[in-house]
Amino acid sequence: KGEWGIDSEGLVFQNWREEEFDALELASSGLEHRCGMDMGWVDPSAIIDTLYDRENKIIYVFQEFYKSGCQLSELAEALHDMKLNKVRVYVDSAEPRAIQFFKSEGINAAPVQKGKDSVKTGYQFLQDHLIIVHPSCQKLIMELSNFCYIKSKQTGEWTDDTDHTYSHAIDGLRYAYADIYTQTKLKTLNKSVLSL
Repeated sequence: KGEWGIDSEGLVFQNWREEEFDALELASSGLEHRCGMDMGWVDPSAIIDTLYDRENKIIYVFQEFYKSGCQLSELAEALHDMKLNKVRVYVDSAEPRAIQFFKSEGINAAPVQKGKDSVKTGYQFLQDHLIIVHPSCQKLIMELSNFCYIKSKQTGEWTDDTDHTYSHAIDGLRYAYADIYTQTKLKTLNKSVLSL
């Protein structure tokens, strides 16, 4: 349309769509309820609430919280408001004191296990699923529409590195599934196979 935007070839996620769905109806069909939280201060904190259809490899995202400059008490309040205090919430393990605080607030917070290449492995896990995002989750939609690989200034080719700018809600989404992808070795695809 002649507007500035991201080169779609460089987008990390092209396996998603925005779609209306009834989360309560899906939950009643037995899908797994999974939640992740990425914490920031200057960068936004993001809470991403999902349902997982493991058999069909579909992730439904139906609720989000996204805000910069949050105190831990504000995040705990958001988790309670979103009715997530009983759901296991996977939180960045770099924040052990925060996890203890959330537990003291009656939230079932669990640390994300990190390891070598866990970020890339998490992105590969998400790329291997269809992600259906409810229209109410505008911050995640904005990130998915803009999160891209970085082009090499020397070669002009796409690299495996990603731009951090649009990664906060996506990291919250990735954390929600960290217990799965950190225990499962995923086959790595060379980007030349994908024409990236």
